[in-house]
Amino acid sequence: MPGRSQLRLFGVLLLFVASCSGGLNTDPLEEIVDLSPRFSPDGSRIVFASDRLGSTDLHVLTVATGAVEQLTSAGGVAADPTYAPDGSVVYVHRPTPDDPWSMYRFKDGETITILGAPDSSAYPDVSNSEEVVYACVLPGRFGICVVGLDGSEPQVIHDDPGARDWEPVWSPDGQSVAFVSDRDGDDEIFVLGRDGSLRQITDNEAKDADPAWSPDGTQLAFTSDRDGSLAVWIMNADGTDPRRLVDGNKPAWSPDGRTIAHHATPPLPDFGPAIAITNTATGETDIMSRG
Repeated sequence: MPGRSQLRLFGVLLLFVASCSGGLNTDPLEEIVDLSPRFSPDGSRIVFASDRLGSTDLHVLTVATGAVEQLTSAGGVAADPTYAPDGSVVYVHRPTPDDPWSMYRFKDGETITILGAPDSSAYPDVSNSEEVVYACVLPGRFGICVVGLDGSEPQVIHDDPGARDWEPVWSPDGQSVAFVSDRDGDDEIFVLGRDGSLRQITDNEAKDADPAWSPDGTQLAFTSDRDGSLAVWIMNADGTDPRRLVDGNKPAWSPDGRTIAHHATPPLPDFGPAIAITNTATGETDIMSRG
């Protein structure tokens, strides 16, 4: 039986053959961008956004083989994909740059609207109790909102009129939401409790973004340029003991907590922005897609 690296190479060769038949974007002057990876609940797949076929659609990568299949093909831009507990995919989409971002669920080959116009939403994340937290567009700003996975009972749960609050993610126990805010002058990470409590857990002159809870809730991965370059960092859930893991951004933990999928920025990929997986203990990185 071929090893994992052989299977991944085979997947890359298949993509190369497909590109020769005109199916993929192969213009060397236009880099293909693969970004925003999220693991499936069982850890076997990664959903991500890519413009490899022209428009930005969602694709699914099988971790064991590196094989990639297209999930959506609606045109326009699909972004911010995440998995629901049942394995369906929640994401936002807009047909043209002038349209609001609507939220959808892709389940069993069917696209289901969660929130449509005139509402506009971004960065959805689904709890184990099927509540979707997201950045909602309020007059002149972003706030933090929650809606049922079926589109029921949307409500604003946090709104600071003088700030942009965005990129919310549920803690594993569903009792807290980590999010990014510029309320103190630059992008920092905060944690909002269901009881309304608010804690700031990063505080520096750099931009800290893309919070992602570890499966046991004890740590947060995030993106920061605090050492001069964009990288994935890990810290304790209270903000202590930050450590740099790897170049890149948009981290997402695997269900077993051993690895983090992320957007690998140059110079890691051989060509084009890519999806990578990094071992949290060793720092070893595997490039899973190469655009």
